[in-house]
Order: sequence, then structure tokens, then C-alpha cells
Amino acid sequence: MVALDPVGAEERRKAAKRERRIKFSAGVNGVASIFGYDLPLESVVQAKAFIKEMSEHLKAGGDDRYLDEIEVDVFLDLLCGRHLDTGGMAVKVELVAPLDTWLKAAAGKTSDEAGEAGYEPGDLKDFGPVSPEVIADIIKAAEAGFEYCWTVTEDGVVVYHQRSAYRPTKKQREFVQTRDRTCRHPGCERPAAKCEADHTFEHRNGGTTCACNLTMLCKRHHRAKHEGGWWWTRQESGTMRAQSPLGHTYDVDRDPLPGGTIPQQANPNQQGPGRRTVADHLTNRTSPSSPGLTREEAGTPFWAGRAEA
Repeated sequence: MVALDPVGAEERRKAAKRERRIKFSAGVNGVASIFGYDLPLESVVQAKAFIKEMSEHLKAGGDDRYLDEIEVDVFLDLLCGRHLDTGGMAVKVELVAPLDTWLKAAAGKTSDEAGEAGYEPGDLKDFGPVSPEVIADIIKAAEAGFEYCWTVTEDGVVVYHQRSAYRPTKKQREFVQTRDRTCRHPGCERPAAKCEADHTFEHRNGGTTCACNLTMLCKRHHRAKHEGGWWWTRQESGTMRAQSPLGHTYDVDRDPLPGGTIPQQANPNQQGPGRRTVADHLTNRTSPSSPGLTREEAGTPFWAGRAEA
């Protein structure tokens, strides 16, 4: 319905939201039910993701209740204002949208401005097709601290992927610690495990939370970057270039690792023949991502993987 009648679908969505309500009902066996009707989708998506993630977190920690039971109890704890220790847990909601739809949503353009054709809807994981207006609401929710992942496609091919969260995941932090080994400030030998993960290109200015944009800096030099006038850029080789407040530049290489090469984080979206296995390396077999093949020769669009590079 969103694709066939985007204007009508948006009018019905707005009308339904005005009728949103909650009802409570007592059961016959000493139990009760809570019903929420016509709730804002962007809020329901966030609530569902949090309850699911929190419940799985508790189950993995040894909770012997059934998962459905844990989800209900987490739901009620939240409604009753009981504190839940998330342990830094971050929820993830996945949204995929065509490029044109995403651009219109980001610009705040509505379906009634789209003409007869309208926009192809996006896809919200577990919920289905969503209009540009819903995507725009999700973008606003992200700006208010709602963490999510979005993927943009063009002609059915992924051209962009990003995670909105500021805080890196545990796996991301561990990878960057292992890669950097020490604070990356010139001359600092403080172990990376005792440093802070810094966004080289600041998150508030659009920098992504991924290994390619994270660097370990000790607390003192992290402050020097944000308050002391130091400036960092990442070179193609993986070297970090630091510029002092006086304009002097220093190239800082990582400490060498066994193997003699700087480790690169694997692209989690790359699958199939594009990823080389240990057996490929041992037998010297090539794959579409092997050195010596261009992206065109490998059958990969030139833009693929740009966001992860």
C-alpha cells in the first residue's frame, strides 16, 4: 500500500497516530494484558530492539527463564521505572532504503510532493515497507540518541552503509586496541588497552563509528586533540599524521606486528568468493578481491565498500 498509494498511506498513518492509545485488560486466571494501539513506528522499533537485546543479554548471562518470559519481565520493569543494568549494551535497528527515497526523507520532502510515481518504500527489518515520512521520523529519532544501522541502495546495489551509534562495540574496540597497540600520539608508549577510542573525523561532524575512523589515544592526548589544538589525519598506508598547534607535522606508524603488515578489519558485508580463505592463501588461488584485479574485472561496482574502506 505504501508503494501504490504513498499520499493516501501517509494520510492514514497520521490519522492513526492521532488515535493512539493504551488499554488494560484483566484475565480470568489472575493475569492481565496491556495493549498499545497505533503507536509511532519509530518508537516501537526502538522499544522492540531494546527489549529483545536486553533479554538475550540476560539469557546469555545464565538467566534460566524462557526468553519470552524474560522479554515480558523486561517490558514490565521498564514500564515500572525499575533500573536495568545494560552494561553499555547498544541496540541495533536495521533500515534499508533506495537512494532517492533516502535523499527525499533526509530533505524532509513528503509523498504529496513526489508526483504520480511517488517513492519506492524502504524496508524496516521485522516491520516491512516504510514511507519516506517514517524514514524521516527515524532519522530524527537517531539525532536524539536512537542507535540504528542504515543501508542505501541504488539499482538494487548497496552503495552506503553506516551505524549511527557514537560508542564503538566491544569487538570494534578490541580490534582497534590490537591494531594500534599503544597511544597513537607521537612518542607516547601508553598501552592501547589503557587508552580511549577516539573518532579521527569527529562523530558530531559525520564521522563513522568504525575501525577505519577509530584511533587509540590516552586520556591526556585525547584531551590535547579536542582542547589543545592538535589535529589528526589518517594516511592511505594506515599511518596517522599529527599536526601540532604550531603547525608541525609528525607521521606516527603503528608498532610492527608479527607478519609485517598492518591488519585491516574485514568487511562484514562482503561474502562469498570476494573473501579469501586461509586455503586460498596457501594455494595462491585468486578471488574477486585479490590484488591484481580491478573492481570492474572482479564484477564489483566501483562504489561498493566505500563506506567501509
